[in-house]
Amino acid sequence: EVLVGDPSIERNQKQPVVVFPIIAGDRISIEFVGNTLFSKTDLMALWPDDSARLRQGVLARLREQILEQYTQAGYALAAIRLRGFRDAVNGIRRYLFQIDENTPVRVTEVTIAGAQTLTSDTVSAHIRALLRDRLTPRDNIQPIARFEGSLVARGARPFGSRLPQATQTSPIPPDERWVPRIYGEAIDGIRTVYRERGFLDVEIEPARVEIQNAQAHVSIVIKEGTQTTLSS
Repeated sequence: EVLVGDPSIERNQKQPVVVFPIIAGDRISIEFVGNTLFSKTDLMALWPDDSARLRQGVLARLREQILEQYTQAGYALAAIRLRGFRDAVNGIRRYLFQIDENTPVRVTEVTIAGAQTLTSDTVSAHIRALLRDRLTPRDNIQPIARFEGSLVARGARPFGSRLPQATQTSPIPPDERWVPRIYGEAIDGIRTVYRERGFLDVEIEPARVEIQNAQAHVSIVIKEGTQTTLSS
């Protein structure tokens, strides 16, 4: 924070000089500990304010974006503690992100209940296809089946955030990661397909997950409702 005091006039031998006292305040230092999957440069690239300023709430948003990147990389149990303190000796205000990457989580089972018009295999294939589409680096993306590609196109939102290049390869394949946001996108796409087929009252509950021993079991409940048809 920079403070500018009230101006004063000082006179020298030739002409008066207006002087503005400036108090620069503490320097800011953003620090990370515990991060091995992503470098500090990659994490700082997620800074949420385009002006690169330290505004109110920016550090909390940065923490959430870092957690999202770890989740996308397969580390759904990652946790971050944010601490701030002032180094009075050096005039530095330090903000420390203490990262616990934890163990990567693999989705070992996806249970689809209530799906009849779309089979459970079809719904699961759509989820896997969307995970691959969102999480596979673009220069190494694998082609998806034609029907899966059609499902991905329905209701899928653009992938806005940049996935930093991890310094280590994630041990979890993209389609076996628990990423709640992408599962939500998949459910939106499935709901759209049902409605296009006349199931206007279809209800799909948010995906639920149980994680034990770094293995995730995901369950999704679909209530198709009554199909609406047009009669001539």
